[in-house]
Amino acid sequence: MLAGYIRWTDYRGRDAPSAIRITHYKTGAVVLHPLEDADGAHFYADAEPVHAKVPLRGVPIVMHDARAKTEDGNAKPAALYRQAGWRN
Repeated sequence: MLAGYIRWTDYRGRDAPSAIRITHYKTGAVVLHPLEDADGAHFYADAEPVHAKVPLRGVPIVMHDARAKTEDGNAKPAALYRQAGWRN
C-alpha cells in the first residue's frame, strides 16, 4: 500500500477479477496476488467488508483524509499514505 502503488483499478480489476495487482515500488515488477481459490473461497474474507467501506479519496486505495481546509473553506485534497503520518 506504500505511497499509492495499489490503486482501485488494481483490486479485482477487469483483467483479474479474483486477484489484486501489486507493483513492486522499487523494481516495477507486477504480480497478481490471488484473493480466492479455485472454488471461490475468499482468502481474506474478513478483509473484504472492510475494504468495501474504504472511501474513495483518489486513485490510490490508501490515502490520508484531508481534515484541514483551504483559505476559502474548501477541503484540502487527500494525501498519499505515509507511515510517518499514521495516527492512532
